[in-house]
Amino acid sequence: MALSSKVVRSVVLIAGLIVISIAVALYILRHPPKQPTPGEAMDPRVEVQVQAIQPRVFQRKFTLWGTVHPKRQAAVAAGVAGDVQWVSPQCEPGEMVEAGQALLRLDERTFRAVFEEARAQVAEAQAALALQRLDNAKQEKILEQLRQQVQAARASLQRFTTLRQRETISQAELDREQERVSDVVSRFVQQREQVRTAAAQLERAEAALAGARARQDRSRADLERTTIRAPFSGRVMRREVDTGDRVTVGQPVFHLGQFREVRVAVEIPSSRLALVHKGVKATVRLPQASRQWEGRLVHLAPSGDAETRLFPAEVAVENTTAPLLLGGQFVAVECAERDPKRYMAVPLRAIGQDDEGDYVFVVQGDPLRAVRRSVQRLWFQDGEVLVTGLQPGDRVVVEGQADLSSGTAVKVGRS
Repeated sequence: MALSSKVVRSVVLIAGLIVISIAVALYILRHPPKQPTPGEAMDPRVEVQVQAIQPRVFQRKFTLWGTVHPKRQAAVAAGVAGDVQWVSPQCEPGEMVEAGQALLRLDERTFRAVFEEARAQVAEAQAALALQRLDNAKQEKILEQLRQQVQAARASLQRFTTLRQRETISQAELDREQERVSDVVSRFVQQREQVRTAAAQLERAEAALAGARARQDRSRADLERTTIRAPFSGRVMRREVDTGDRVTVGQPVFHLGQFREVRVAVEIPSSRLALVHKGVKATVRLPQASRQWEGRLVHLAPSGDAETRLFPAEVAVENTTAPLLLGGQFVAVECAERDPKRYMAVPLRAIGQDDEGDYVFVVQGDPLRAVRRSVQRLWFQDGEVLVTGLQPGDRVVVEGQADLSSGTAVKVGRS
């Protein structure tokens, strides 16, 4: 019984194959393959599209991403400690303030009292110095008079000595003259010491005045510091205190930024350094926005990160017309190489790649054949690749290269 089933299946299979063979034969009879007409032969050439390559002037460009920050920013801090009595209504974030404008005032009463006391001490020191100068002048005058008396007394003693030698006068008269001269000299020496003492007193009086003036200057500066002013024109970025708050020396009270010119902090890869230099133009754009700003590279760090090979740089942008760039915005910065150059450029679709690297097919010879030509990519820009390895006038295959190998016969189709 099992043998009969196998026989039946075999018969069915053979019958099916016979039916399929008959169907194929009938199809071929009804649709015979087209035979070439006399004189007509199959064209083995591959049809391609080509583009003649000539050197063109390109200014290579590249895009960086960076963050906007003000050209100048500062944390305005309190110079003295005190209680906040007044805050300018213009000191809200985003408000514009001018250089020197009062932003905040502290309680000045203690500082003013110290200043007034210092000013009074200066007046006292000035008066004391004036009196000392008068006394010094008086002592100098007396000393000069005694100096003249000493000179006259010594001349008289010399005359008395001569007369005594001639025995014109007695020894007693000479002794009395010597005593008189000694008295004049003694008074001169005493006066000279008084003048020296007066000079020392004058120096102390001058030092006292200088010290009083220094204290006055310090107290005046402290008094002026009770009014905190904007160090430059800019916008208030943040306010840290309010009326009634107690501030300490060095405590930040405002943060100001100068936004008339902003800076964009970027990092330039080492592979792009040869394309740029300080002063090169740059275009700044906001993502998904049509507005753009023109700027220039104003800073390029002399050294970069050893691991990332990135070099910090800054682009300066004028920021005086609306819409304005704001601190912290993320922007695209397009830089162009310093000097445009002539390059060979091919469409990206013309370049193939294999284990040996990048290549294109160049059509040459008679009859025409496709020849593989190795190229090296330099840059990609606006849908084209700047390459080396081609010569002016080379006809590069831009369509149909998928069916090519080096030496394939080709024909150039109409574009």
